[in-house]
Amino acid sequence: MPGTTRVYDLALRVFHWGLAASFVTAWLTGGHPSRLYWHIAAGQVVTGLLLFRLSWASAGPDTARWRALLVPWTRVREHVEALLDGRALPVVGHNPLGAWAAVAGFGVLLALSLTGLVVEGGEEGHGLLAGIPLWMGLSAHTIHGALAWAAVAWVAAHLVGVAKESLLRRFNLARTMVDGLQPGTRPEGDVRASRGVALSLLAALAGAALYVGAPP
Repeated sequence: MPGTTRVYDLALRVFHWGLAASFVTAWLTGGHPSRLYWHIAAGQVVTGLLLFRLSWASAGPDTARWRALLVPWTRVREHVEALLDGRALPVVGHNPLGAWAAVAGFGVLLALSLTGLVVEGGEEGHGLLAGIPLWMGLSAHTIHGALAWAAVAWVAAHLVGVAKESLLRRFNLARTMVDGLQPGTRPEGDVRASRGVALSLLAALAGAALYVGAPP
């Protein structure tokens, strides 16, 4: 596509849409005993994908790394001020506010996965924490529910932010997570696959294997 450059690699894009699909599945199957198997399975996929993303932030291309997410707060302030003025500052990949929103979302989803593991072990007697006291599972269940709503709020804010940025920057930001392309150029050219992809995938799979317990 003329005038565009690839800013998101395939692994990052697969992670993004895989996380979206697995979270929606977990949300739709939560609170229904007859769908518990699918709720746990979807939660396990969320956990595996998050483990991959955390490792990819160290082994992936520039726009996937921690330095692209943990941007200085001065840049966040400049970005917010520009938004309030109806302007969009030029960026490559995530904008500063979106980068920190992504980090916050990862934290919420990781906490959601951890409390889900405790609920599964305490209430259902399955998973890595099978056999822990029932009261722990019941307590974690309350926290798990609150975190689920926090995650929904985060998703809603994310969608609003994408829509706002798309209007200001005059291109479909969601499409960037489909083809990886963004208008403009960057000095170092398109992103390239990192040699650490195999190690990252192995870390994610190993972590998911430790988390998964046979669902009921």
